[in-house]
Amino acid sequence: PVLKEENFKMLTREKFREALIQWGAEYAALPIVPVTYPDDGQTSETACYAGDDYLLKAYRDEGACRLAIALADALAGQGIPAACAIALPEGGRVLPMAGGLWMTLCRRIPGSPLRASELIRCPEEGKRIGAALAGLHKATAALDDYPCVDDEPYADHVLNWALPRAGEVLPAAFPADYAQQLEALRTLPTALIHRDPNPSNLIDGPAGVGFIDFDLSRRVVRIFDPCYTITAVLSEVLEHDD
Repeated sequence: PVLKEENFKMLTREKFREALIQWGAEYAALPIVPVTYPDDGQTSETACYAGDDYLLKAYRDEGACRLAIALADALAGQGIPAACAIALPEGGRVLPMAGGLWMTLCRRIPGSPLRASELIRCPEEGKRIGAALAGLHKATAALDDYPCVDDEPYADHVLNWALPRAGEVLPAAFPADYAQQLEALRTLPTALIHRDPNPSNLIDGPAGVGFIDFDLSRRVVRIFDPCYTITAVLSEVLEHDD
């Protein structure tokens, strides 16, 4: 079934199997297992595990697919754990599929996703996560000029979309003062960032904290990633009325 505006098409296990075979006999016999997110029990519509050590992932946009590969390579080159794509027998790392899909097969990062509840109990972990994000930003600095990266005008997005919707529940003087403070963001340097560093996308393993899921990567001010991480931790452990 094609969902509204065709943003996603449901992928069957057979479709993943059809793709996996293209990587050769070494991978073809691996079991296909759905990816289930631990916090909400939802199943990924775009990815499956292949055995215990690999992830098969589909993209609707070739540029986003190739950017994810480049970001993982940049991290690995700096010693930061990342899920790097595996080459096909003919040498490429992106598999075009019927229906406008592009597939990659990546080796999974050893370790477990960070859990917000654990981070709240161990606030000293914040320093380690901050260092990991700093390492990510340094590693991706070489990709700042990577083609086909969307620039996100963060200040405009907050002022024109978020702030008007939040105005009804904010103190009367807050929106105008906040808008003035937000203008300072326009003077800050931008960079290619993760843009979705919630705890489940940070993998804690023997080699340190690594990163997965670069689907939303954009060129934005660097403060976005640490602010997002903090907000994601709070949103997962606090009730909406707390």
